[in-house]
Amino acid sequence: MKPRLALLTAVMALAPVSAWAQATTRATKPIIYTGLFATMPDGSTNGFASQTGEYVGADLAGTLYLSPCNSMGAGNANREVSTFATDIWLMSGRVLELSDQYASLHVGWKRTRRNGQDETSPEQSLTLTLKRGERHNLETISVPAIGSCAARTASLDVVFASRQEVTGISDEAFARGGGRSSAGRAGMGYVQGGTQGSGSGGGALVLGASGAASPGLERLTAELWLVRSTPGQPDETQHLASQLIPIPIAYAFPPVTIQTAAGPITIKVEGTLEAGLTPDGQRRFHFAASRTVSASTTSSPARDLKPVVEGSTKTTIAMPEGNEVLAFEMPPLRTPDGTTLPDRLSIRVRISASQLR
Repeated sequence: MKPRLALLTAVMALAPVSAWAQATTRATKPIIYTGLFATMPDGSTNGFASQTGEYVGADLAGTLYLSPCNSMGAGNANREVSTFATDIWLMSGRVLELSDQYASLHVGWKRTRRNGQDETSPEQSLTLTLKRGERHNLETISVPAIGSCAARTASLDVVFASRQEVTGISDEAFARGGGRSSAGRAGMGYVQGGTQGSGSGGGALVLGASGAASPGLERLTAELWLVRSTPGQPDETQHLASQLIPIPIAYAFPPVTIQTAAGPITIKVEGTLEAGLTPDGQRRFHFAASRTVSASTTSSPARDLKPVVEGSTKTTIAMPEGNEVLAFEMPPLRTPDGTTLPDRLSIRVRISASQLR
């Protein structure tokens, strides 16, 4: 027993050192960033959202966007863009060469929305070779003040540098998760001050890219209930909870199966939630839901019955306050032969806030 205990103690002692070394290596390894960078008047970077390329052949395709009041985001090419985005760029490209001292890449960019208006412009592209620490500007963006949103300056840049060089955080802070950064294959988000960065999946989001964090920031949580109402029976409910941030967050309820005279039907309800701001700084909540009905009846082979997406809805409203519960009623359910069912489905939503610090 004693030798095993000694071995276990040694492994536990080495684990933090190994994790720190891995984090340090990841922080100091130079990679390619193609993204939006928020800048201060002195030219320093205080927030960014980007696609990243970390190896030769890496795909740089994705979406970058700006939203009101210093929000910006990055996502994979197939990811839904924020409902509140005022400016959108479609990015493309590939890493051609990559070493510790230089990198070559092909990059393409195309703006599809400007100041809230969709636009069609030709894609621009070029091939770049950058030394470590170099930055190439593709486009400079000036956003005027409107309502409660202050004026800001941002740039669409290609940067070849390490995460530590871009974010300015120390090895130790990076190993501890400092900067609250979020990174994936296609993106990284960061905000100076260490409390407002957030991301999901392969993309990333940057909130409030305006310098040091403000006290009293809220963490929003959305609770959702799927309610099935059938005459003469108690309601059946399903519950789930989701974070609520300025990027579309997907939710999905477990499928509901209903027995009908023609056979069982299965209903799947899913959608997205998003918090955001209007161009004049008013808080908004965006809700989207869709319903997919699949059937396997006694009169038709399953292969002849394709799932039908029906009853979709999208709405943007003022951000609910307190314990207000929102109700979203869905259209009547029908069987494949057109028979209307007595069952009704609806979604209830309640948003709560807690202080980050």
